Amino acid sequence: MFRALTDLVTEYNETEVDFDTFIKDLTERLVMIMKYSQGSPFNEAARRKIWELLDFEAKEVLTPEDIRFISNELKFNLTEDDIKEVIQNVAGYEADSIPYDKFEKYMARKIHKRQLEQEVLKG
Repeated sequence: MFRALTDLVTEYNETEVDFDTFIKDLTERLVMIMKYSQGSPFNEAARRKIWELLDFEAKEVLTPEDIRFISNELKFNLTEDDIKEVIQNVAGYEADSIPYDKFEKYMARKIHKRQLEQEVLKG
């Protein structure tokens, strides 16, 4: 996860990036990393490993403070509105944190969508 985020920081080079682009790019990198290191990201066990990297305190929930910490450590400098948008995109409207089950469903949808896109491109 750290490697994927570090690669994105280098690639973006202080350029502003919208949330959807960030999630798409991060998902692609995580897919590649998981594929070559710990197995397939297309199953729940691999997505659980990704969650464990983000939920470093093992609380089973990501709070705005957690997302802010990760953002600051990686020099993404998300605003409070960005953090709120991340949480609501993953956990739903008016959510104030991201529980594991919402994260898992969100990642499964994103990965499934990416698989479909790749199948369409293959022809």
